[in-house]
Amino acid sequence: MREIMLFSTLLVLSLASCKKDENPVPETSDDFWIYNIESDPQYAKLTAPYNGIVVTGGYKSNGILVYRLKIDNEIDDFVAYDRTCPYEASTCKMTWTSNDCFYCTCTCCKSKYNLVGEYMENGPSEYPMKRYTCEFIDGNLHIY
Repeated sequence: MREIMLFSTLLVLSLASCKKDENPVPETSDDFWIYNIESDPQYAKLTAPYNGIVVTGGYKSNGILVYRLKIDNEIDDFVAYDRTCPYEASTCKMTWTSNDCFYCTCTCCKSKYNLVGEYMENGPSEYPMKRYTCEFIDGNLHIY
């Protein structure tokens, strides 16, 4: 009987600990297009590397940062991140400014995410920002 209780306790603890390894920002159903990035004035910031814009959506409607990493010959490299802080997901969001264009920072916990290297540079968060898939097709950006 003692072995069964010990086994049951270990099983419950191991299942509970698996949950802690997950990013606290859940997946969302966001799926949208940004059309005519190169010619639409509202997306002018996205025509140059290391610039971004915030669009509606994301977890708890905190917004999605659309960021242009580089333009290299024929390759246009975009990334999109949910602005929800992966440390304080229930209450905080990451901010981005053109003054500090390589980073997003949480105003609550001060976690700092490196957009170019795609890692948390400092702060208490153990998880990266939640990233969306981007496809740049004929001047239009699909984010999902």
